[in-house]
Amino acid sequence: MQKMLLSPKQNKSLSKLLLDKLRDRALIHMGIHSMLRGSDLRFLTVDDVTDSKGIVCDEYSIT
Repeated sequence: MQKMLLSPKQNKSLSKLLLDKLRDRALIHMGIHSMLRGSDLRFLTVDDVTDSKGIVCDEYSIT
């Protein structure tokens, strides 16, 4: 069974709820946009989503 996607309104509400929790907000958005499961997201590290200068990448590759 395919899961329902969040509406833009739900996405915005969720982002507001997690405004002061940057890590959690980043993981939620990463999951939403990549369609990864929580069990896949837990293995991501800061190095996976930042460049050599520590800046968060606009694009990334997940294998």
